[in-house]
Amino acid sequence: MHELLQEADGSLSVKVPDTVNDAFSKNLAYQFQGGIGMKALQEGVQLDAPGAFACSPAGIMPDRCKIEATVTFARNTHGCGLMLRVSEDLDSAYYIRLEPAQNRLVLDTWPRSGDIPFSVGVERPIILLSGKSVDLKIFVDGTACVVYADNRVAMNTRLYEIKRGRWGVFVKEGSAKFQNLRICTR
Repeated sequence: MHELLQEADGSLSVKVPDTVNDAFSKNLAYQFQGGIGMKALQEGVQLDAPGAFACSPAGIMPDRCKIEATVTFARNTHGCGLMLRVSEDLDSAYYIRLEPAQNRLVLDTWPRSGDIPFSVGVERPIILLSGKSVDLKIFVDGTACVVYADNRVAMNTRLYEIKRGRWGVFVKEGSAKFQNLRICTR
């Protein structure tokens, strides 16, 4: 269920209903694993990977949870975001990716079947500007997954193939800061 809001220009935006957001109030402890290009911040983590890919898995992801993050990326960053259900060997995961050059929010899966660049149809337009933070809220309940970006855009999907794993952050060809990180259960 989404809450629709009318903007000043008459367009509609989408946000998570307060009752749903508030239902996930039990914070879970987590710790990011170190890695190349990772820098711990006072309230988060930064990943730097010019011309490469960097990621840092965190804690175990429950079947039902909310993950929150404020993401700020540098100019010329190709992609960044959160990983869901990451395998221990980092060979498989779902990726909630911000793509600044295309101004879109995308669900991606790795490994992909065939030569598909991402999960076709699971993307939403969003204006992304370097240096301007994006607040992400991700709700997972079994196979159902809903992503909210800046309480303006919502993306619904299903997570059928990868059943369990960790969560974490990533950047592709660029630099991104991840702050205000929380993982909560009911």
